[in-house]
Amino acid sequence: MPALVLALGFAMPVAVGTSLVVPFILAAVVGSLVGKRVADRVTGAALTRVFATLLVLVAAYVTVRAGSTARAGAGLRTRRGERHRLPPVTLGG
Repeated sequence: MPALVLALGFAMPVAVGTSLVVPFILAAVVGSLVGKRVADRVTGAALTRVFATLLVLVAAYVTVRAGSTARAGAGLRTRRGERHRLPPVTLGG
């Protein structure tokens, strides 16, 4: 049993959720500190160019992935090849 359940009396779902959130918070803090140091040493124009390049690369990746899925005819299918049944879309309530 997790320490949060035994020591603090947390319910199991809360303990599991908390144990998943903590690493993300730590990563965010470390990323913020590293990002601040990088931003202090790199010009705004260079950061803009790097970010624009990253956006273009991600867009290209998504486009290639979408194209390969469309060509394969996979669409919205389950692992067993069955089509997903999506609920109807209603607008405005």
